[in-house]
Amino acid sequence: MREWFAFMFQDRVGQFSHTLYSRRLLQQILVDAFTMIESERLCFIRTKQKELRSVTFENLKSLKNKGCSDVSKVGQRIILPSSFTGGARYMMQNYLDAMTLCKWYGYPDFFITVTCNPKWAEVQRFLKDTTLNADDRPDILCRMFKIKLDSLIKDLKENHVLGKLQAVVYTVEFQKRGLPHAHLCLFMQKEDKLPNVEHVDPYINNKCTKNFPKNFQDETSVDTDGFPLYRRRDNGAFVQKSDIKLDSRSVVPYNIKLLKRYQAHINVEWCNQGSSIKYLFKYINKGPDRATMYFANGGEGKNNEDRHIDEIKEFYDCRYLSACEASWRIFAYDVHYRVPAVMRLPFHLPGKQQVIYGTNDDIENVLEKTDTVSSSMFEL
Repeated sequence: MREWFAFMFQDRVGQFSHTLYSRRLLQQILVDAFTMIESERLCFIRTKQKELRSVTFENLKSLKNKGCSDVSKVGQRIILPSSFTGGARYMMQNYLDAMTLCKWYGYPDFFITVTCNPKWAEVQRFLKDTTLNADDRPDILCRMFKIKLDSLIKDLKENHVLGKLQAVVYTVEFQKRGLPHAHLCLFMQKEDKLPNVEHVDPYINNKCTKNFPKNFQDETSVDTDGFPLYRRRDNGAFVQKSDIKLDSRSVVPYNIKLLKRYQAHINVEWCNQGSSIKYLFKYINKGPDRATMYFANGGEGKNNEDRHIDEIKEFYDCRYLSACEASWRIFAYDVHYRVPAVMRLPFHLPGKQQVIYGTNDDIENVLEKTDTVSSSMFEL
């Protein structure tokens, strides 16, 4: 299904598509198309699980000791695997993989945020003979952003714009208004790391407009939480916008080479401090914003092992999907990128390995089978 939609949402020479020029209707069609694709995948996951349960070996053994023989109501009812893009397990696995790179290569040196620019010359040139605005073609914005992002990664990896790279991780997110943006963490080679604040200024300058002004500062330093406080000199220079004078206090960090080359909002932060690493990795793998609550009557829900959990339903709750995200996913572009690859090993504490079983399985057989293979798994 996805391949068919990806084929349909393409401009072709000598052909006019009413769909691609239907403005807001195109946005609705894109969202509906990916909603069908995602719903089909989730339906497959739900129907192929055969009512599997998941619980730790230790808890299952405890239930047996209490005399419980019916395991049909124990454990998680519907599991959303980490192979499903965008799910909670998917985000957690990517976070752990990123932390593994951090353990192997040391702290990342740069944290970069790059945002799609609807005024890119390529986009304007594509739309110049039409009556459309850039937001009328979210598919074109996504394709252009993907091209720019791939070019940026190539510049960083092969052309060494900021120095020689050891590893890079990025995650693509989508604003409520629709524009895609990517968060990147860069791990530099030893000779190109920025060991202290004196090395920051040649790479990062300051300029932007939100959550400011900051204080003037003669030299770059680091605060008590490990975040950099960049140099902001009081040299009298300013720009005037809407009768407001903006000086160096009203700016965010940037790299002049990347701004000139990509003509987009590219925020570059120095992050070689231990206290900020976990925050950065959780931030780039946090997934979409949402809020959920669970209500239970009486004693129901007090024991998490007895409560039926539907992870697919939880994924659907408060799900927000924009036209740009739908386009990105239909074209099968990467949501998460990581180089080099990380091999995941099933480490666990003794008795904490997950046990998968069917609702009609006998608890004695499940425990006996699991106990025979537990010795081959890694334990901490």
